Amino acid sequence: MPGEVCLPRTLAPALLARVAARLAQHAGLHFPPQRWPDLERAIAAAGAELHADDPGAWLGRLQAATLSARELEALVCHATVGETYFFRDPALFDTLRDLLLAELLRTDGEPDRRLRIWSAGCCTGEEAYSIAMLFERVLPAAWREHVSVIASDINPRFLAYAEHGVYGAWSFRAAPAWVKHFFTRCRDGRFRIDSRLRERVRFFALNLAQEPYPPLPGGDGTVDIIICRNVLMYFEPRKAKEAVLRLRHRLCEGGWLFVSAAEMSNATFPGFETVAFAGALGYRRIERTRKPPSTGAARASGSMCAPVPVRQEPIVVQPVPRARAQETETAAQAARRLADEGNLGAALECCDRAIADDRLNEAHHYLRAVILRERGETEAAAAALQRALYLDPEFIMAHLTLGHLRVVQGRRQEALRHFAAAHDYASRLRPEESVAYSEGVNAGRFVQLVTAVRTSLASSVVGEERR
Repeated sequence: MPGEVCLPRTLAPALLARVAARLAQHAGLHFPPQRWPDLERAIAAAGAELHADDPGAWLGRLQAATLSARELEALVCHATVGETYFFRDPALFDTLRDLLLAELLRTDGEPDRRLRIWSAGCCTGEEAYSIAMLFERVLPAAWREHVSVIASDINPRFLAYAEHGVYGAWSFRAAPAWVKHFFTRCRDGRFRIDSRLRERVRFFALNLAQEPYPPLPGGDGTVDIIICRNVLMYFEPRKAKEAVLRLRHRLCEGGWLFVSAAEMSNATFPGFETVAFAGALGYRRIERTRKPPSTGAARASGSMCAPVPVRQEPIVVQPVPRARAQETETAAQAARRLADEGNLGAALECCDRAIADDRLNEAHHYLRAVILRERGETEAAAAALQRALYLDPEFIMAHLTLGHLRVVQGRRQEALRHFAAAHDYASRLRPEESVAYSEGVNAGRFVQLVTAVRTSLASSVVGEERR
């Protein structure tokens, strides 16, 4: 067919692994084997664009790893996800509205400084323009000139689309009716955003996975709020953590970072405190930099549904000899220490030694899952969590972490069930009692955070079902 490149039906695993590694190095994008079908589609689309007349040459360049800047850009463009729409997450925008109103109350309605919001990974611009429309609707006239929106993406085609500011009806599928007041209908049935709002948003190209970041447009180099949703979930865990540290550096003291429910992880967000809003969670920058927690799991989850059944083959082991108990615990402690230091390979070896000595210890399997997750081995991490849950079906943090993994894998209904189980078991604790392996979070706080994450995730599931 025209516009297609005739590539082999299935590309060689070695080639896909090589291309995946190149994308991870350049853009932070994570393509584990379960996402290789998506990678193959991106390779085919980039080849159709640049090498339609000679697909063999395209394969040769991929195999030799000698991609030009133009070829790499095309590959990144086709490998990035472009699914978004106006006011995609109502709970998030309600939270932004409340933060803006709190700032108005603090200043008695008189602006005493500039407020800046950064949409990092803005895709085709709907999120950034939604923020600008929120400003226009909520803030008094005296404030509107003191707030600004900047928006970045790695994909230059997305940025060109955003700067053009013309959208089809599909981009309005979840937007309130008043949003259309900021648009003019074009002859072709699409809608053009008001020029005043378009000028209020400054778009710029930025690769979140590479450092150093260039100076941000305007201002003093810092912003008050960063929204980076559904971006880090496509990064390798280590790249995501590095990107978060750079984003933190661009936040003013007390500034806010908002990510999606699938991306929340204490290990990825050192130097932040987690704050629950009605239906959303935010990370607020704190000046006391925290050491990455050894559990590496996010604080969240949600609802009072029945626990998730976990099926595993029976485990048959011999009791751990007393003489080896201390050695086993020493190996587990070493695994936690090495994981905190980022030495994940050595941490996994120590953890495996601890499990070999005591296979009935659910905490060792949980620790193994956390390490595997940080290494980007999602399926292996999920298997380790299932084994931990077989040993202890009421393991709250194992349910929570497995729920987050299922969100990343696109298995959102299953994720909701695990979040529900975590919420159920946490609700049975006294509010002041700490949730095991949560780095000291008490049950009352945990339930609040879980409820907010589950509400956000449930609303996105409903939106997908309606589409």
